[in-house]
Amino acid sequence: MPVLGRPSKRSSGGKHPRQTIERLREDTRKSVWYVFDTLSNISTGKVMKSQLKVLMSTIGFVLSMEKAEEILNKENSTNDLSYLEFIKILEEEVFSKVDNNTLEKLNLTDNDLEEVHRNCWVLYFKVKKEPKGSMENLKALPEEACYKLWRVYNFLAEEDDEGMPLLPIQIHAEEAKHIVESFVGSTGQVTLLAKIDDAINSYSLHDEMSFQTFENMIVNRFTTDLTDTAIKQATKELFQQYVSDTMIKGMLCKRGYQVKSWKDRWMVLSTRQLTYYTAPDERERKGDIKLDHDCKVEVIADAGVKSGSRPNRFVLKTSAKPYEMSAHDVKTRNDWMTALQKAIDKCSDGNYHFHKTEAMERQKVRRDGRRKKEEEERRRKEEEESLQKMKDLLRDKQDEEEKQNLRHFEEMEIARLKLEEEEKQRLKHLEELEMAKKNQLLLEERLQAEEALRKQEQQRLRDLEEIKKALEKLLEEERQAKRDEEIVRALQARLLDEEMEKREELETLRREQDELLKEERSRREGLEEHQIEQARKLQDAADTLQRLEAQRRAAEQDLLDASDKLLVAEKERTKLEHKVKLWKTPTVGLARPIAPKVDKLTTHRGLGAFCGEDFIKPLNTQTSVVGAGSGGNEYVKPELVTGDTKEESAPMTPTEVGTNSGPVNGINSSQDKTNDVSVQQAGQKEVKSTDLDSLNTTENSEDSFPELVDNNVGYQ
Repeated sequence: MPVLGRPSKRSSGGKHPRQTIERLREDTRKSVWYVFDTLSNISTGKVMKSQLKVLMSTIGFVLSMEKAEEILNKENSTNDLSYLEFIKILEEEVFSKVDNNTLEKLNLTDNDLEEVHRNCWVLYFKVKKEPKGSMENLKALPEEACYKLWRVYNFLAEEDDEGMPLLPIQIHAEEAKHIVESFVGSTGQVTLLAKIDDAINSYSLHDEMSFQTFENMIVNRFTTDLTDTAIKQATKELFQQYVSDTMIKGMLCKRGYQVKSWKDRWMVLSTRQLTYYTAPDERERKGDIKLDHDCKVEVIADAGVKSGSRPNRFVLKTSAKPYEMSAHDVKTRNDWMTALQKAIDKCSDGNYHFHKTEAMERQKVRRDGRRKKEEEERRRKEEEESLQKMKDLLRDKQDEEEKQNLRHFEEMEIARLKLEEEEKQRLKHLEELEMAKKNQLLLEERLQAEEALRKQEQQRLRDLEEIKKALEKLLEEERQAKRDEEIVRALQARLLDEEMEKREELETLRREQDELLKEERSRREGLEEHQIEQARKLQDAADTLQRLEAQRRAAEQDLLDASDKLLVAEKERTKLEHKVKLWKTPTVGLARPIAPKVDKLTTHRGLGAFCGEDFIKPLNTQTSVVGAGSGGNEYVKPELVTGDTKEESAPMTPTEVGTNSGPVNGINSSQDKTNDVSVQQAGQKEVKSTDLDSLNTTENSEDSFPELVDNNVGYQ
């Protein structure tokens, strides 16, 4: 796509064109989303290409691209596009085609960028924000103020790490607070500063807020006592501060360089210059101070201040000259010095935008906080899962140990029974000890073994006691966890109660809306009966109009017939006048005077109409006709008069001649017949009074004045 030079009307552009095109690229992504949100199909989320051609043409006009809307036809065969597909086309086919040399030729300004956003705003505001029958716009901001607020809202909307807007476009509660504080400060409503947090918490959902919600909050909470003029001024200052990148503005007292006098000046600081005006309305501009890395800001000590000087002074030193200024207080001086130093440090960076950089840093902090919170949440879930696994393992281990203990107890019971049986046998053996000495050693060994087994059993019992204590400790911890869970459930129950109250409020609102709908339906029934009556009257009027139309066509036919007769009479009259003139003009031999070619039906106002006297004139006397021909009193067409206004006559169609000559000149069909007869009689008398030579001369004069006949024909 060829890129042409900008028109001559764009005389003033930005000093950093690459920053301008980057701003257009970033801001367009957000503004275009509202177009898609307004025009997109609900099921597919796409917009027809035909609806996007005006927007593409506007972007192409700003970048001087001819027929930019035809780019949409070159893309895929589908007739609609999604938001991401349209943004991809803009990036690849429009913005990527603009190089640095082209940007220098374009000489873009802020007004050029606003053309694109204005186009998107019109589609959003007229279609989405002002639907027919909407009840939400009964109380709203003025359109211009709403547009500037919309631009500031989009400027601070949330973005990802790559600068792409997060969809749907929303603003964080922190950014909303910055805007509201600036708005309230501009309007001077100091008492409302304490209510900003409460308003934002009431309208924001999960710390996010859409533009319509944000606008409703501004309208309902912060503009009730303001006029439209005050609202427009406040939104204008917001626009200048954020979008136009005004770092700081305010009233300072400036000392002259040559004439050492102090004067109050309204200072406006941007990233590359300091502009000062005579008043806060910024109408009379007094000068600019260009900033570069050689500039310095220094404090002037108040000690030893001469009489007539000012306190809280500081000086801005430039390569040209120093500028000494005084602030109202120390805090104001420090704020100005900090802002000036930051502007000096960033003045060489063409892509630096103070408020955009501040917003990006705040968004980065929020993104890091969200990532940290998500990471903590993930770790917490992992810890809960691992703890649950440990609990499951411990529970399985406890079950296994309990099973082992039961088996061990059974074995111990069996062993005890065996011991009792053996004890009985041992007693029996003791009684038979004397009888069987040789079994004594065996019995002693068996007793020793039983003693060792008893010790082992005692050790196992001690181990079981320790396990029991550990289990009791775990059981106590589990009980504590259950108590904590009950507390959380109580909190959840309270939140559910609050939600039920909100649902009851919404149900009340729904019932009120149903009542309003019933009233609307009753009004519509009355309107439908009125429409039926109007339709019947319209049908009667149409029938009457048809009858009048038939009468008009009959009248037009009569006028056409009368017009044809008038044209024939005009031709005959013209011929007779020429014959009379030539007959009265003396000739020498074959020579005759050359008369000026004058259309006797032409006046200083153009071609004129004719009246009844023109046809009666030849019947009066030949003397008057001759006098008119030789005395120089030329025939002049009368002007066509319509009402009180005179218009120049022009060549008319036969219908127009008949229509206009009837009521104006007083000629009707009966007069047309009388004029035809009188003209024919006059022509016969003149032919009889002339000889054959003059008749031949008249015929030759008709050949020598063909333009007169042509003029008459053109008049017809």
